Amino acid sequence: MFINMKILIASSIIVYSTVVLAEEPEFTYLEPKNVPGLTSDIAAKLEEKNCLVPKWRFEFGGVTKGEFAISGQTDIAVICTKNGMSEIIIFWGGPAKCPSNIKSTGQFISTVGKKYILDHYGYYGGNKPPKITHQAINDHYVEKSSVVKYCNNGNWVNLVGAD
Repeated sequence: MFINMKILIASSIIVYSTVVLAEEPEFTYLEPKNVPGLTSDIAAKLEEKNCLVPKWRFEFGGVTKGEFAISGQTDIAVICTKNGMSEIIIFWGGPAKCPSNIKSTGQFISTVGKKYILDHYGYYGGNKPPKITHQAINDHYVEKSSVVKYCNNGNWVNLVGAD
């Protein structure tokens, strides 16, 4: 947001006026076929679900890759937004998995590891993490907070993220 302030001094009276210029929207939403890094088969599955993928104005954070179920298996997580609601859809790279759809409280996702999870638990407390053997999804509500989603024995566990 840009603010142009003018000060006018007349007869010892100070008058302030502000003009707010048009600001860039915080998020835009892309059709899956226009999302960088998505394969055509994943884009097609997301389009079947009428998903749009959020893009934050400073960087793209609607897709992340990581080892979300077990170490050595690469999975892809995508935020699917439709009708004002978001969920994270995981495309599993092998047989190990948790449920493929997770309710999202954020608009941006990233991959985090053991150090991030344990550091944030040590700093903020919250649910005690299970033994960390692979990566997790950090579900961000941009510039506010995040929740770490960790796949543990076939179930998602919510852990503390950034506050």
